[in-house]
Amino acid sequence: HGFLNMMEGARKHIYERLGMVPKFLLASSGFATGSAARNTGGVVSDASRATPRTTYGATKACCELLLTDYSRRGFVDGRGVRLPAIIVRAGNPNAATTGCYSGIIREPLNGVDVELPIAKDVLHAVTGTRNAIQALQIMHDVSLQKVNEMLGYDRTVFVPAVALSLGDLEGALKGVVSQYSQWRLGKITYKANDFLSKVVAGFPTKIDAQRALDLGIPAAP
Repeated sequence: HGFLNMMEGARKHIYERLGMVPKFLLASSGFATGSAARNTGGVVSDASRATPRTTYGATKACCELLLTDYSRRGFVDGRGVRLPAIIVRAGNPNAATTGCYSGIIREPLNGVDVELPIAKDVLHAVTGTRNAIQALQIMHDVSLQKVNEMLGYDRTVFVPAVALSLGDLEGALKGVVSQYSQWRLGKITYKANDFLSKVVAGFPTKIDAQRALDLGIPAAP
């Protein structure tokens, strides 16, 4: 109910009391969509039906619907972005299943060994931290007129992403670290969990982010 409470807070304390329409930016996720329909060639877009495969994704889908409805009724100026996995995330590892797509870079560079629960060849949609921040800034700053014209009632867009596997990232890491310094890297080992690998493999990796590009959000690096 946390997101609903924020929506209600914006409506009651800003829209009703101050007579203003607050701008509300939602950081959603591609997990809200789940997977592509079979007749789309595996491509998901803003028009794809929400079929989340996790509780996290279902929660994000609910938030997107609330954002759209509160915007439709004029209570907020809602805008949302569906972020892919962001690499490399700073700080300590978290409990997210896909956190290893950052961990495979972050931990070895810190000299820390890492054990990965996802199979080496499983693709996952990712983008860089700078691109994610830029997408949020652009979505916040774009004019309301442009949002209304281009998004209408569907207020959330996919952020452009690129599909990479842990093997791709490991290769990239070792490609930029000098061969004379690679002994300093933490050891990378794979202990793939079949169930988790299958779950991650079911997430969308081919993303049509044309609406985001049209709004000025840059392509994935």
